[in-house]
Parts: sequence; C-alpha cells; structure tokens
Amino acid sequence: MGTLTSDRPEADYSCTQQELYTIAENGWTSYGEHQLVFAGKRAIYTVQKGTDALTALGSAVALPDEAAREALHVVLRIELVALAGECRIMWEELDSIIRDSFPENQYEVRRNEAGHESYAAASNENWPATKALMKQGADFIVLHGAALSSSEGGMLASFPTDFGNVRSAFLAKNLEFVQAEELTRTLTDAKLAANNAVYKTLMKMFADGRKYFRFQPSIRYQFTFERVLGMISGTGGSVEPSSGMKFWGVVTDMNGLVLPGVTIRLGNAEGFIEVVTEANGGYSIPIDDIDAPLSATMTVSKLGFMPSTRPVTAVANVNQEQNFQLSPMIPMP
Repeated sequence: MGTLTSDRPEADYSCTQQELYTIAENGWTSYGEHQLVFAGKRAIYTVQKGTDALTALGSAVALPDEAAREALHVVLRIELVALAGECRIMWEELDSIIRDSFPENQYEVRRNEAGHESYAAASNENWPATKALMKQGADFIVLHGAALSSSEGGMLASFPTDFGNVRSAFLAKNLEFVQAEELTRTLTDAKLAANNAVYKTLMKMFADGRKYFRFQPSIRYQFTFERVLGMISGTGGSVEPSSGMKFWGVVTDMNGLVLPGVTIRLGNAEGFIEVVTEANGGYSIPIDDIDAPLSATMTVSKLGFMPSTRPVTAVANVNQEQNFQLSPMIPMP
C-alpha cells in the first residue's frame, strides 16, 4: 500500500469512533430531555437542532467503517500479488527462450534488453518494476519475434498472446488496486470529517449544558464529555474539569457543637444544588466549568434553628471555606 500524504485530516476527539457515537447519542438524547431549559437561554436551541444533530450522527455512522473500507483494497492486493506471480512466470519462460535463441555471448545483454534488471524488484512486490518488466518483455517479443520463433528458440505462436494477456490482466488489476486505494483514502477522510463535525457540534452544546446545569450535578454530568466517556468505557467517569472549585466548611451551633443533617442550598437564577452536612458537621459543594466569577447565594437551614443566608462568589480553581453558626429557633410565647 502506498504512503499516505501528511496533509490529511486528523481526529479532533481523543476516544474511539464508537465511543464518540455513543457519547453523541447519549448527549443529544439528554438535550432533548432538557431542551426547554436550553431554549430558555438561547434561541438556537430548538427541537429541530437536536433532530438535525442526531441526523448528522446517523449519517456519520452510516459511512463505511475502516474494516469495510479496507476489505476491497485487501482483496485486490491478494489478487494483484497472484497476477504479479504469473507475470514473473511468463517472463521466466521468455528468459528461457532468449537463452536458446541467441548466441551464448549475447545472452546477458539480450535478457537485460527484455527487462531482467527489473526482475529482482518485481519479485519483491514492486508494482512499477513488474510493469516495467512486462513492458520490456512485450517490446522484446515484437522486436525479436523471428529469432525467438526460430528452431533454436522454439517460441510457440500462442506465446506472444499469452504473454500479452497476463500483462494486460496485471495492468488492469493494478489500476483497480490504485483506484481502490484512493477510494479508501477518500472514504476515510469523509468519515473523519463527519466524525469531527459531530464532535464539534456536540462539544458546543455540552459547554452550554454544563453552564445551564452547573448547580445540578446529576444533569450537568450528562453534558460532560469526560464523564460520559468514563461511564461507557468502564472507568467510572470520575474526570473533573480543570476550571472548577468547591465550597466547603463546617456548621455548628452557638456553643460550637457540630450540626449534622443541616441542609445547605447554593444557587442563583440559573438553578441550585443542595447538600446535607455529615456527622462531623462538614459539607462540600463542587462547581465545575467556571469561566467567569459566579455570584450565588448560600442558605443554611435545619429544623429548630434560624436559617442563615449569605452571598458568595465562585472563582475558578479557588476553593472557599464557608463556615456557619446557627442560632436556635426562639419558641413562640
């Protein structure tokens, strides 16, 4: 097979093709489930957008995969190797006829005239050398037909036709092989371009999805490529984006005793997330994909205590400690 050129497209995605298809299908299915939220943020997020994305995905999947693309090319190569072998056998027969048709001191120069210098390369599946070998042989037969057909040479009347037929079969198969190789490259590039388009469209939607559901982790993770990839590949999807942070701290009462079971709600107009303090009164609230300071409100509440609220600002890669002290609820007289 020939060497491929270096200016061909490369994959934009760092996963297998099948993993990309599965992630895209899951991603656009999740989009459909939450399309109204997307539409509330930007007018481009219509029902049709999801339909178009899945159609493009289907078109990419339908393009021949590597095995299908390579199958014809491999079969043609097997056939080409066999025909090249037949070419060498025919040329070897011509070589024998040349040996007996000319004086011994002319043998080397005559066999070289007939293409012998290409024989070694042709024996190593060098197709241009095989073509040269057969062309020089055919030309030699035309030029020296009388000597080859003499009583000494003994070339049969059918030999030139047989030689030409084998040569023609090889040339036709070689052309078919080259065309199949080019077709394979074209189909490979088309498949890769379609896959890259699927990935690009998906990642744009995913980026917005993570923003729109930043306070709803169970939904946000449906739009996080690394997490979905981890889930389908069996690694658990534990990869976190690098532009995240977390709020953490401890909730106590006025006497400094830790309070388990306290509800902490963090959110703004885009949504919210709630966690509950553990037995040691501690909590942690991670926020992913922060590309600008994010303003929110943190509210802490527990039955029997006065709720506490404060504004906070999340900044990428800067974890913040937010501790709270709750006062007991004053009983009604």
